[in-house]
Amino acid sequence: MQMTLDLGAKKERTNNSKLLQQQALSCLKANPQGLTPDEVAGLIGRRIGSIRPRFTELKDMGHLIRTGNKRRNDTGGLATVWRAR
Repeated sequence: MQMTLDLGAKKERTNNSKLLQQQALSCLKANPQGLTPDEVAGLIGRRIGSIRPRFTELKDMGHLIRTGNKRRNDTGGLATVWRAR
């Protein structure tokens, strides 16, 4: 029984990751000037901790391009501005 629950939880996390990827990519497509992960998180109402990994995944899949710009995020650090390919 525990194995079934673990597999179900893993599938749910995978589905949630894909949904967040789709939401982030749609947001970037709607903002062709580019956005930081922090800005996307704010626009789609998600926590940055759930969005940053999705940016890495989308970049690795070839869906994102760095604009060459950086902007300050909420913590004062510089965040890369990305746009959809």
